[in-house]
Amino acid sequence: MTGALDQAQKAPWRYGFLNLMRRVDAQLCDTPAGSIWQPRMEKFRLGQTPTMTFAPREIAQVSWQDGRLHLSLYSLGLWGPNGPLPLHYTELALNRSESRHDPTLVHFSNIFHYR
Repeated sequence: MTGALDQAQKAPWRYGFLNLMRRVDAQLCDTPAGSIWQPRMEKFRLGQTPTMTFAPREIAQVSWQDGRLHLSLYSLGLWGPNGPLPLHYTELALNRSESRHDPTLVHFSNIFHYR
């Protein structure tokens, strides 16, 4: 992994979403982000961490999963007080992913966050 992305993985609160996306695009992508015809060929994925609180920062977590960079956001998604869905949907997703260890609903919503 490159220096800036390594730093973002260790301290995601130091980066804003647009700043980090510029770095990802410059360091990982051969073509502009989002322009690849098949999503499975992209070098990164976007998702959102469901939370009932207002976003303390934009980036929740930066990690590598299945050889692909995964950016998990607090803002810019369906969940939480800033999202378009009612809060009880966020509560349902949070309960399923944390209490029941079933992240299916969160993973399904990440399809829409990514594309």
